[in-house]
Amino acid sequence: MSFDNRKIDILAEGFDAALRTGEIEDDSLASRDLGSFRLYLVASPAYLERRGRPAHPRDLSGHDCIHYRMPHSGQIQTWPLTQDEGDTPPVLPTRLICNNDAARLQFALDGLGLTCMSEFSVRDHLNSGRLEPVLEPYLRYRYTFRLVWPIQATISPTLRTFIDFVNTWFASAQNPDSASGPAIDNR
Repeated sequence: MSFDNRKIDILAEGFDAALRTGEIEDDSLASRDLGSFRLYLVASPAYLERRGRPAHPRDLSGHDCIHYRMPHSGQIQTWPLTQDEGDTPPVLPTRLICNNDAARLQFALDGLGLTCMSEFSVRDHLNSGRLEPVLEPYLRYRYTFRLVWPIQATISPTLRTFIDFVNTWFASAQNPDSASGPAIDNR
């Protein structure tokens, strides 16, 4: 298993499967939707007390933002904020740029600024009150988790077991009352 946040070439690098978000544009890969997640803008209560709570995306220009540089492309993550008609995109000042979710999360917990992270990365901290969400009405987009694997005439029993396991785990994580996930579709 490789725990890396870069986009791998499954076939060229000899992987059996990978977890991805977004659309799959490679015809040589089969995929299984595992569920969806949203992003949150979060900050520590201490940061919000010190700097104030933004009420609108334009308020972000007066805040410290902790950005994420995507390892596979080098691009800075875009914060998917919805805008009112006629609004210009908000200015997002840069306090820090990280290429690691754990570091970015810790910087937010330490009160260094606001950051945009997936709900599964911040859920426990939101529930405990160590982080607070901001601008929730302006973050409505959902992303899809997918398991992808090379298209083959037949799937090995080991890969089938892994696909079933991941599918069931994600289904139970999103719906704790669910005993199993949907059937595998090898398209």
